[in-house]
Amino acid sequence: MTKKDGNAQQRIDEIVVELLANELSIAKIAKEFGVTKNYVYMVNSGECGRMPGFKYPVREKKYPPREPPTDAYGDPV
Repeated sequence: MTKKDGNAQQRIDEIVVELLANELSIAKIAKEFGVTKNYVYMVNSGECGRMPGFKYPVREKKYPPREPPTDAYGDPV
């Protein structure tokens, strides 16, 4: 492993820590580390810098619950 590879792995490890903390958005993590959002997604899914025995994805995608549709007056449809 070259020094450059070691720096890349260190950056991946730091990105994983941020993903686990779940305090910053993917976009903010990418900006903080000077990488693309796609790179952060690849680290999250294990496509890049996969660590043996580690559970992927690091951060599960969570979608807010959908609100039931309403009419113009706010009444349920």
